[in-house]
Amino acid sequence: MTNKYQDHLWIVPEDDADRQLAIGFVQHPAIRLGAVQVLPVAGGWRVARGLLARMVPELQKFARRRVLLLVDFDEDPTRRAEMLRDVPDELHARVFVLGVWSNPERLKADLGGRRLEYLGEDLADACVGQVDGLWAHALLAHNRDEVERLRREVGSFLM
Repeated sequence: MTNKYQDHLWIVPEDDADRQLAIGFVQHPAIRLGAVQVLPVAGGWRVARGLLARMVPELQKFARRRVLLLVDFDEDPTRRAEMLRDVPDELHARVFVLGVWSNPERLKADLGGRRLEYLGEDLADACVGQVDGLWAHALLAHNRDEVERLRREVGSFLM
């Protein structure tokens, strides 16, 4: 459980595959215990967008809260903007949208069937090491700017 008065990150996974990636990420030893909370599966990207819209009042109230939406992009170049549609501009700096260009199952298949939790750990490893690592994969490369922004914003309290 996170402390809403300290720096923290809530991760909203679109589906169970995204949840598995998030679990692997937060289990990385460099991620500070209690700084990150993986919320229950939203049940689709539209539902995740609606959850984010309902979080706006709390984001306005708790300045140390960040939210990461982990969604499938379904090869839609407008997905990130669509996810932020109902978020006031002044909160955009504390909201992040990351995900596999298609879906996590395709990424898993491309990487020889490795468990999604292990892939999540690999993604955390790359963040901690400040390297592209798995983020350079063709299905994740579209996240480059967002990952850099996330590193700058939450790196100090996660790693």
